[in-house]
Amino acid sequence: MTMPPRAGKTAPALTGSHTEEEAQPRNPRKKGLMFVDVKIHSKPVRAMIDTGATHNYLASAEVERLGLVLEKGVGRVKAINLAAQPIAGVAKFVLIKVGHFEGKTNLSVVVMDNFNLILGLEFLRDTRTAVLPHVDSLMMLGAKPCIIHTLTGRNGEKNLSAMQFEKGRKRNEPSYLCTLRFEEIEQASGPIPGVIKKLLMEFEDVMPDELPRKLPPKRAVDHEIELVPGTKPPARAPYKMSQPELVELRKQLKEMLESGIIKPAMSPYGASVLFQKKADGSLCMCCDYRALNKITMKNKYPIPLVADCFDRLSRAKYFTKIDLRSGYWQVRIKEGDEAKTTVVTRYGAFEFLVMPFGLTNAPATFSTMMNQVLHGFLDEFVVVYWTISLSIAEPWPSTWSICGRF
Repeated sequence: MTMPPRAGKTAPALTGSHTEEEAQPRNPRKKGLMFVDVKIHSKPVRAMIDTGATHNYLASAEVERLGLVLEKGVGRVKAINLAAQPIAGVAKFVLIKVGHFEGKTNLSVVVMDNFNLILGLEFLRDTRTAVLPHVDSLMMLGAKPCIIHTLTGRNGEKNLSAMQFEKGRKRNEPSYLCTLRFEEIEQASGPIPGVIKKLLMEFEDVMPDELPRKLPPKRAVDHEIELVPGTKPPARAPYKMSQPELVELRKQLKEMLESGIIKPAMSPYGASVLFQKKADGSLCMCCDYRALNKITMKNKYPIPLVADCFDRLSRAKYFTKIDLRSGYWQVRIKEGDEAKTTVVTRYGAFEFLVMPFGLTNAPATFSTMMNQVLHGFLDEFVVVYWTISLSIAEPWPSTWSICGRF
């Protein structure tokens, strides 16, 4: 497919590409278009590689997001079975990065519904790129040679054409129609109502800044570690740590000993300790219980489904969230199972008296406890997802009374 050029001008041409072939491909994995992730002015864009396009094409909807300045464009673009459309403009000398290649190219801006960016022969020639569909790759032979593995799908929405729908209907494929209804509601603003202030003051004791430095109260649910019969206690040597990690280890062990979370142990079990850096740069202590988890009988208690939780919120207008502080540490280890949680460090062996992170059945135990504690309120006005409890209400007057019951 080509475009009629204007006098004295070279107009770009864009050919259509088939997603279905006449013959069934030998390897279904190869079926589909070829895409690569690129960066334009350091912003990510997914581009389709099209050897049938003479130029590079950018969707007009992407111009503002990428911060491009357009010059007047000349020519028209015509794709298969589509009317010719004028070029909206040309972004010249656009900084683009693909793999190890980083350089400048021109982008013709057109209206496109299905693609954000098309890299055509203009880009492939300038960068000395060979297209290798049989291995789903691009071979760039420029100053910094590299091989880029292509993708066979697009991010974002997947639109179904009328032709695809008709083919599916003829094959009796199941079809579904979903509708969404939007309701405009007034945004809450202004100071906290007096009834809420009174409620916060009344229950101030249940929301301390720090947990009490003692074991949690005895509850109906303790964390049990039941092992597969005939297995031997797993034991590992401590991991090597850097000096800053040793300082942090000593600090956290001291705090947990003072809080009664752990105590010194003499046990045939032993899990190693390591540190993971958080986003804020602080170190989070992790217990490597993988060996213990392998020989632990799995608890198949159902974990909350996110989709079900959202369904319960469909008509609610007011939400109150309670996120438990160190929720796992508010569950005790079943008496007699403490030794199985032993961790080994440079400063000795310690066993947990409360439920640590990393145990295979910990989420199931915590869900059990939350469901038992809030059993009378579940799906009436409370939705629970692990350590987070959300009270919901439709009319405002019932919100503060629900929080009081909760």
